[in-house]
Amino acid sequence: MAAVAVPSIYTEYADKVANGEITTGLYIKQACSRYLQWFNRDDLVFCPEKADRVVRFIEKLHHYKGKTAGQQFILSPWQRFVLYHIYGFYWKADPTKRVIRNVYLECARKQGKSMFIAALSLYNLLADGEASAEVYIAANAAKQAQNLYDMAKTLSKQLDPKNRFIQAYRDTLKFKATNSLLRTLSYNPEACDGFNASFYVIDEYHAAQKSDMFDVLKSSQLQRKNPLAFVITTAGHNLFTPCYEMRNTCIEILAGIKHDDTQTAFIFELDEADQWDDPCNWIKSNPNLGVTVELADIAAEVNRAKNNDGAMAETKTKTLNIWLQSAESWLGLDVVNRATAKVDLEQYRGLQCYIGIDLAAVSDLTAVSFLFPVENRFVFKTWYFLPSDSLKEGVNATTYRKYQRNGQLKITPGNVTDYDYILKLILDTQRDYDLYINGVYYDAWNATQFAISATTAGLPMQPFSQSVGNFNKPTKEFARAMRSGKVTLDANDITRWCISNVLIKTDFNDNEKPIKGGSKSEKIDGVIAMLTALGGYLESPRYDNGIM
Repeated sequence: MAAVAVPSIYTEYADKVANGEITTGLYIKQACSRYLQWFNRDDLVFCPEKADRVVRFIEKLHHYKGKTAGQQFILSPWQRFVLYHIYGFYWKADPTKRVIRNVYLECARKQGKSMFIAALSLYNLLADGEASAEVYIAANAAKQAQNLYDMAKTLSKQLDPKNRFIQAYRDTLKFKATNSLLRTLSYNPEACDGFNASFYVIDEYHAAQKSDMFDVLKSSQLQRKNPLAFVITTAGHNLFTPCYEMRNTCIEILAGIKHDDTQTAFIFELDEADQWDDPCNWIKSNPNLGVTVELADIAAEVNRAKNNDGAMAETKTKTLNIWLQSAESWLGLDVVNRATAKVDLEQYRGLQCYIGIDLAAVSDLTAVSFLFPVENRFVFKTWYFLPSDSLKEGVNATTYRKYQRNGQLKITPGNVTDYDYILKLILDTQRDYDLYINGVYYDAWNATQFAISATTAGLPMQPFSQSVGNFNKPTKEFARAMRSGKVTLDANDITRWCISNVLIKTDFNDNEKPIKGGSKSEKIDGVIAMLTALGGYLESPRYDNGIM
C-alpha cells in the first residue's frame, strides 16, 4: 500500500499485484511498483477527481456486439489501473499539467482493446477539457482504422442519439461545442501536416515498418498543454521495428535504467522462464481472462498450435503475446536488460583492465571496450566511433544519427575512421582514471598503423586472431556469464543493438564465434570488441584461475 493517504480503490490493483494476489509478469509488477512510488513523490500530486472523470465517462457506455450487447461497459481492474496512472498524476508545480504524455500498452488479443480504444478516443474528443481537441485513430491498414472509427461513432450515438451535438461523417466526428474533431487515419504521414493533435492512438504498432506516422503526429502535439500519444499492440515477428525499439525503451524505464516520467508502459506478457503452454501462465498476457476471453478458448488455440506448426507463430504472438525471434539468436532481451547498468569509471580508478578493439576498415563503426574483471564480475565500458560523413548517407545513417543525438556515438571528422581520435580516448581514459592496462587486443589484419602509433604511445598492444577457434572460449564464457548474471554492460543502446544482431557460427569441433546476419545494416562491432577484451583476459597469465 502507498505510504501517503489515498483511497485504496486507486491502489487496489497495484497492491494485489505487489502481494501476489494477482498473477502478472515482471513488467506489470514493475509498472505497479513505479505507480505506487509516485504517490510518495514530492513533485507529483494525484488527483482522484480527474482519474474518476474518465472512468465514469467510459462506464456510461454500453457494449453493442456479441454476448455482452446492451450491457454496461464495466472496466476491468487492470483497465482502471491504466487509466488511474495516465489521468491521475499531475505536476505539483502546475496541477493543470498532466505527467503522462506517452503510453505503450501491449497485451494478447481479445482483451477488449478495441472497445477501450474507441471509448478513450471519444472521451478525449468530448470530455478531457481540451479546446479545439484533435483526436486521431491511426493504424497501418485502412480497414483496421475504419473499424475503430466505426466503433467510436456507434458509441457516440449512445451519448447523442439525435446527433444534436456530435456530427458524424464517413471518417470524422465533430463536436461543435468545443470546435473539436475525431478522425480516422490509415498510414499516410504526409497527410498529417498541419495537424495539432491533442490525443492520438496507433493500433497494432508492431506492423509498422517505419516510425514516421508516429513521429509526425507526435511533433504536431508541441503546442498542447496535456497531449497524449497512445500506442497499443500485440507482439509481432520482427524485432527490428520502431515498435520493438519503443518497447525496449519502455522496459528500460520500468527497470530504472532510463528515466522519463512522461512515458508509461503496460506490457502484459509471460516471463522468460515460463512455459508457453502452461495454463497457469496465460493470465500474464491475457489480463481480461474470464471476462472477454476464456481459458478454454486459449487452450484450444494452444492445442491447435501444437498439432500444426503453421499455427504456432500466430498463437504465440497473438494469443499469448510472445515476441518471436530467430531460433539462432544468441542472448535474449531479458538477459541483456538484467546486465545493463550505468558504468561509472570513477568506481574503477586505479584498477587493472583489458581493452578490446574492433577497428572499422575505412568508414564504418569502430568499437573500443574496456573490461574490468572485478568482484566476481566482468564489467564492460564500451565506446563507439563513426566518421562524420557516415551520418549523411548509407543504410544505417538514420540509426547512427539517433545514437549521436543520444550521446552514445562519438563522431570523428572526415570520411574515414580517425584512429588518432580513438587512440587519444584510450590514453586520456588511462590517465584520467589511473588505469593499469594489461593489454590492448586487436585484429592485426587491418590495424598496422594504429598498432604502431599505440605502441609508440606506450600501450601494450597484443594481436588477437579473429578465427573461430580463437573466439570460442570468450564467446562461450561471455554467454555463460551473462546468463549467470555476472556481467555488467554499460548502458548504451548500440551495445544492445549489436548483441541483438549476433548469430552464432559453429564449426565441426563445436567452436563458436559471433557473426552477423546477411543484412548490411546489422552491426556486431561492440560484441567483437568485448569478446576480444575477454579473450585477452582469459589467455593472459594470472595468479588465480580467473574470477568466475
